[in-house]
Amino acid sequence: MLGKSAAERDPRNDLAELRARHEAFWRLEEVDIPLLKIPAHANEDHPYVLALNVAEAVTAKENAFLTPDLIQPERIYGRFHGQDNEFSECETIGDVFAVIMPYDKVPWVEAIVGCPVQVSLSANTMWSRPCLSPDWFARNEDIHLRQDWIETLVDFTKYLVRVFGNRFAVTQTGMRGPSDLLSAVLGYEGAVKAMYRNPQEVRLLLERLSAVFLDVAKAQLNVIPKYCGGHFDCSGVWAPGTTVRTQDDASRLMSPKMYEDFFLPFEQRICSNFEYSSIHLHSASLHIVDQVLRAKHIRGVEVAYDFPPYGPPLNEVIPILAKIQKVKPLFLEGAFTEDEVRRILGSLEPKGLLLSALSLADRP
Repeated sequence: MLGKSAAERDPRNDLAELRARHEAFWRLEEVDIPLLKIPAHANEDHPYVLALNVAEAVTAKENAFLTPDLIQPERIYGRFHGQDNEFSECETIGDVFAVIMPYDKVPWVEAIVGCPVQVSLSANTMWSRPCLSPDWFARNEDIHLRQDWIETLVDFTKYLVRVFGNRFAVTQTGMRGPSDLLSAVLGYEGAVKAMYRNPQEVRLLLERLSAVFLDVAKAQLNVIPKYCGGHFDCSGVWAPGTTVRTQDDASRLMSPKMYEDFFLPFEQRICSNFEYSSIHLHSASLHIVDQVLRAKHIRGVEVAYDFPPYGPPLNEVIPILAKIQKVKPLFLEGAFTEDEVRRILGSLEPKGLLLSALSLADRP
């Protein structure tokens, strides 16, 4: 089929072939070429690309705290209404499907467990603040589930399915996992201190946080229709079953042993509830890779490349990436230069590899 002209090709067959390549990716099957997404945002009229500006997305004032009523999908995506009816199949970007998710500048799960969310219009960002005091364990403080935030997220997901479901692959929003949630509710310093001083209380708190993560992930998936019997990873990879992506950026603050003792059991518990799972890490925090690779319920590993000085140079990262590939599918993303793309493709096997170049960057 690849030899046919665009006019002769049946897009439904093309998408069936693409899904077969995605299934081979998950299974680590031998292939001739990897999955490529270069550049990742080639489709510049994608609503997600055009709706990243916080000042346009929310009605909050500078440094205000966000409430559910201030984040409305119609406000973010309303100007794209009416342009999607002609589409009957999901768009693709390179070798993956074009994805849309509930606006992931909002730290949804943190808000759901009770963390105040502050907005900076000038910095085009928002972030959560701790919701538990430094002596939370002595005060018997606990997280408080915000049902209004859950309902807002589910309604947001339903909206995307209704308006864009014929054009884009709707997925769960970006959700931060156990180590990130602990750091969110206690603050980074408070989380590290509590792990040393109150390990049992921390594990009980992690159990509750992980249960909320799981409920939030399932609540979104429950309103996202299946596509050819499966669902999409937030990278745009299709899987023939249920999906979830979790994240442990705060793992860079701890040793591999601490990560394995405190957080990996809860990552395993989350991922065991889905047929296809992945964990998001950074190249600056790959010291926990051996622990992750031994975790049978974590199906794939996503690595965001932090170029120097924010992370180690590519020549030091590539051997670790090759190690990941031997055990689990590798989702690799970053602002790579053209030379780095060539080095990656020349160093890594094509099987079990998705390479997403956020841009073909020019860097010193």
